[in-house]
Amino acid sequence: MAGIEKITEAIALDAEKNAAEIIETAKKDAEAIINKAKEECRIFSEEQKSVKEKTKKIEDGRTASQKEQLLKLRLLKEKQEIIESVLVKAKEKVLKKSDTEYTELLLSIIDKVALAEAGKVKLNKKDRERVSADFIERANAIAEKKSGSLTMSTEDADIDGGLILQYGRIEINSSIEAVFNENKEQLVDIVNKVLW
Repeated sequence: MAGIEKITEAIALDAEKNAAEIIETAKKDAEAIINKAKEECRIFSEEQKSVKEKTKKIEDGRTASQKEQLLKLRLLKEKQEIIESVLVKAKEKVLKKSDTEYTELLLSIIDKVALAEAGKVKLNKKDRERVSADFIERANAIAEKKSGSLTMSTEDADIDGGLILQYGRIEINSSIEAVFNENKEQLVDIVNKVLW
């Protein structure tokens, strides 16, 4: 598990470094949404005062409370959409790294998850073409330090990016999508702290 935590930390740090413009855009979007919500709250508050002046019925109070609750839920939903958008853009940023940076990222993932067994590295077709020529030799050298070995699989992985390590019937899914999904809570917390 320590390997996954290190991968998570590395991806989170990398995503933070490369996502400054995404976060800036998200901050502006968040400010606009918050300002709009404040304005709606102000308008709603004025409407609520008018309703209270016209009637003191309990039902009107319940309606106002329901509207306020709906407004809060809407704001929460919009925040969640912004966070999801930031995470999608961060994944895209990782996948658009230069070939050299991307190769190093894949090797760092192998360093974290490789087992002390003979295995195969599965990449998607696009990644096979973009990794360095010495990629599998370097991957194997990392595996050998852990008393294992790695060769390149002849099969293409059905993933957008990242890799899959195959040890017999066991597959370690270290696709970028899987790493983000496994660590979504931690990444959401990071984005929350940066934006709000």
